[in-house]
Amino acid sequence: MSENFIWLADLVLSPFAGLHHWWTTTESTALELALPVDPQPETADFPGPIATDPVPDPSLIDQTQAPLVPLNLTLSPRDRLTFVELEPTFVYQLLTARDITTLDRLCPPFLHHYLHLAELSSDRSWTPAARATRALRAGVSAARVVAGSFEKQAASLRLSGVNRHYIVLRCRQLPGGFYTQDFSIYITYLRTASGSLQRGSVSHAFETAAEVEIFLRGAHRQWPVELQGGH
Repeated sequence: MSENFIWLADLVLSPFAGLHHWWTTTESTALELALPVDPQPETADFPGPIATDPVPDPSLIDQTQAPLVPLNLTLSPRDRLTFVELEPTFVYQLLTARDITTLDRLCPPFLHHYLHLAELSSDRSWTPAARATRALRAGVSAARVVAGSFEKQAASLRLSGVNRHYIVLRCRQLPGGFYTQDFSIYITYLRTASGSLQRGSVSHAFETAAEVEIFLRGAHRQWPVELQGGH
């Protein structure tokens, strides 16, 4: 079993005396860990958790507030994702990682089957392992914001490529989130009249669909509804 993560049959979080106590149950043993509360990682400007329905459903769009953009809404035909519960020590290392070398070193075995993908090698300054871990880190951080554990998402290190895939875990018009490859749809739903990102929204942009999938695995979310421009 890897020292960085374990499969968990049971996980309970209980705050006590300034500590997070984790009970993990495997087939034959029970392990208790006590860790200091995680420090707030370096953050991007994505403020404020709001109440949300985590189930992606096209009917959740508030048509009275939705932007006037012609859309085709489709449920993604992609395979359902499997999730791994990460050890709190690994999560701490992940969220406090600040460089490519650390992200490369932290890449967990359950992401190794992504590393052969050519699109993860498009930026020569990044290894595929570091890019996969970057996406995982973003998903873990986003899930914590949705859950109310943190107010802001951890800032991702920049890549040199062009983002073409946009994943939203929540916004006002579609609390269950959406996925799109259309930047105009993404920014129309997320941008306020002042030009800033919508308060309480949780999202990320990626160069590849593989990174979106890893992000969702980090956030423990299935592929949401896909929004496409109407024709």
